Amino acid sequence: MYDAAYLTALDLGSSSFRAVVAGPAHDDSISVRSIASTDAERMRDGRPTELPAVANAVRGLLDEVWDKAQVEGGPVDGAVAGDEIRSLDTRVSMSLEDRGVEVGQRHLDVLDQRVRAIDVPFDRVILHSLPVEYALDDRAGLEDPTGLVGTRLSLEAHVITGSQSMVGAIRQAVAMADADVAGIVYSGCAAASYLVEPEAREQGSLIVDIGAESTQYGLYSLGSLRKSGSIPVGANHVTRDLAWGLDMDFTAAERAKRRWGSALRTRPA
Repeated sequence: MYDAAYLTALDLGSSSFRAVVAGPAHDDSISVRSIASTDAERMRDGRPTELPAVANAVRGLLDEVWDKAQVEGGPVDGAVAGDEIRSLDTRVSMSLEDRGVEVGQRHLDVLDQRVRAIDVPFDRVILHSLPVEYALDDRAGLEDPTGLVGTRLSLEAHVITGSQSMVGAIRQAVAMADADVAGIVYSGCAAASYLVEPEAREQGSLIVDIGAESTQYGLYSLGSLRKSGSIPVGANHVTRDLAWGLDMDFTAAERAKRRWGSALRTRPA
């Protein structure tokens, strides 16, 4: 029987597919139970190009990661990336029901619902609505207005969207692999949440996640994700440039990149 305490995450990249099973540890932290990966099958720019091949690879990957973790299979959270990711900023507001009312969680929930109900192009789907800052009457820049008293509450939010066709194709591929999709997240947002410490988020930091065909980025300031997106340039572009410039095949260029390529000022011994 599936144990709801465990989470299965699936990342379908252009060069590799990866899966992880995680669950609660004894100290209330999150413990990784197993990790598995395999070469990508029929993926281009973050979307499947041949669903049966992708589904077959996903099925084998999930069986492997669940077997390693010794858990029954369950719903899967999928991560998406690629240049079909778009972000925008929006502001919503509401009048509090009584003058001088104390702001509570129910008011924050209403604002979140209004953010998720904003108009986006018909071919887009909202993946994340992330609070940037709140304003209560003439007090702006509030991280959490809960417990304060006012008459009008506003929220500035950062919204991340993906294309309907890309998200739909990922869901269909996982369904064809006999698994259910619990949710879809933007991989750049997931990486930023894990890698950027609270102090760095407050002081300001930029995270760059270079994939095979695209690069994801996220900019933090004053504790919130302010900007994010994807550009259609990745590690495979470097390999192709090497292959063209040095007149060698792709495999040899990839070996040369891995052996000699470095973004550091000095290469480690």
